[in-house]
Amino acid sequence: MQVMTYASLATLFEAVAVEHEDGGVAPEHPLLAGLQIDDDEADILADVNYALSMAAMTAISHFIEDRVIEQGSDGRIFAGFQKLGHIRPQRDRYEALIGRTQGVFLFGAPDRSSPVQGPNVHIIASTAADIQEHWFVVSDSAEFPVVLLARESNAIGGQRVFRGFWSSNPGLVARVVDVLERTLVGVAA
Repeated sequence: MQVMTYASLATLFEAVAVEHEDGGVAPEHPLLAGLQIDDDEADILADVNYALSMAAMTAISHFIEDRVIEQGSDGRIFAGFQKLGHIRPQRDRYEALIGRTQGVFLFGAPDRSSPVQGPNVHIIASTAADIQEHWFVVSDSAEFPVVLLARESNAIGGQRVFRGFWSSNPGLVARVVDVLERTLVGVAA
């Protein structure tokens, strides 16, 4: 089986959309105002594609982060904040992740310095469109592989909207990590 490589998050995002029968990120799905996800639901859902509200994006992000904080991880966390200043409200959460993972990679445009620091924290300040247009949280651990990847879309009713997916498919997680390592972190795959 040939493993595809992608030049950016945007090209990977489009490829995943094409792979799904519904076109991936179907715009007709309702916005999810307050998504609550428990462990049983997470085991059932393999790939979910929606137009997501800010609240839904936050809920899914917190689900991933909380699980790693509670159970620890043999892997890494990659999180894209669009701007480094957006990390500030999540500071306590990401400081808790530092000691629970093999590494924390935080991405954002350099509008401010990151408030999170530590020996295994890597700040990737970038003005790349991939960073400014996407919100992502990825756990690449063997026991809890999961990815949330969404692209900011046109606002609806003054609310920020993201079109994307979250998945516990290890192959998809690996594809996203490959893009992040090769194009943004600069680590050879």
